[in-house]
Amino acid sequence: ARRSRSTRARPQRRSRQSKGVSPNPSWSWSHSENKVIVGGGDTARPSDGPERTGGTGGRAYYTLDALLGLAALRLAGCSLPVELWHNHDPALLGVDGRAAEVVLSQTGGLVRLRDFWSLPGGQHFAGFQLITKAVLHAAFEEVLYLDADNVPLMDPTALFQTAGYLQTGALFWQDFDPVYPDNPMWRVIGKEPLPLRDTESSQLLVNRTRHWKPLALCDYFNERGPAFYHWFLNGDAGLWHMAWFALGASFSLASRLPSKLGYLADGGRAFCGASHLQFHPASNRPAFANRGLRKFSVFPGDSARCWTALKRGDNGSMQIFPRGADTSRCLCIGHGGSAYGCSDMTSEVDHSPAARGVLRRLAAAETQLLGLRAVLLDQHFQLRRSWWPLWAQFVRERMDR
Repeated sequence: ARRSRSTRARPQRRSRQSKGVSPNPSWSWSHSENKVIVGGGDTARPSDGPERTGGTGGRAYYTLDALLGLAALRLAGCSLPVELWHNHDPALLGVDGRAAEVVLSQTGGLVRLRDFWSLPGGQHFAGFQLITKAVLHAAFEEVLYLDADNVPLMDPTALFQTAGYLQTGALFWQDFDPVYPDNPMWRVIGKEPLPLRDTESSQLLVNRTRHWKPLALCDYFNERGPAFYHWFLNGDAGLWHMAWFALGASFSLASRLPSKLGYLADGGRAFCGASHLQFHPASNRPAFANRGLRKFSVFPGDSARCWTALKRGDNGSMQIFPRGADTSRCLCIGHGGSAYGCSDMTSEVDHSPAARGVLRRLAAAETQLLGLRAVLLDQHFQLRRSWWPLWAQFVRERMDR
């Protein structure tokens, strides 16, 4: 934590306290360090680990992705407290149920493992619902939420001091897709359509004390999302700013659109996009790489880097997905409706010196995380029981260099 007044709520990725009012007072504790926390991830499955399919890929195991993201956060120089939320994952509970106690003690209270099942009705939370639950029940007043598959590329502490966030108490990042005027959510919230794009919830910054009402509304939308609201927008992502619009709450929006990260296939003729690259709202430096379509946990035996090409997002670019014959030109696994395929953009591959510089930084980050993944998984691609000391040693050695 740094030099500010209070901390905030986060999904378990970093853990620390808050001086502010918490929506869940029983989880509120005071903390003399500063104001910020960087928060958790998508959530972990109840942990059989990744299942291998045909020797290529399996299902997402978010605990592994979150541990890699937490390592990236620390290696970027961030010392903020973290909460890492999980769905009763045995690997994070520990054989004797003391894993959270051990991690909390050995990190000086800076990493707290938190189980959704400890919350009332927590066993019934699933999917996108877990994101708002983690933010609402975090122990911090101010929360930087990060999905498990989101890789920080810089120390995000300075985000809490950006002008837009200080003025409004909420900072969101844009996605590629527009919210069309005929989207039913405009009628749901009783507002006239506005020309805007969807937001991406892989990272978001919220002051919970200032915005507890729209947070509660977003949670309401999310609880009923699988049957209703998630069908109108991209899962939970667009529900955040819709909840803010509905109540007339202020928020800041990063103006730069994301870029698409991926790699070239078919002799360089096909672009396979796997990640969103989001930027610092003030400096425009690369800030987060959300590995949404090719998670580290889904292809545990694949050590090839996939952040080797970049397409810049702009107002004229649209996201496209390979269909039909186009899939034969792409080497990604799982087109045709799979969540672990890839996406392209209508813009051209960026070969500029600036893009090459970004890709060099990403190559170093991706190589480190692939190395950590190899350390944490056993020969059956399961998370080792000794994951914590292995993780801590790996991060400590690289921070000492």
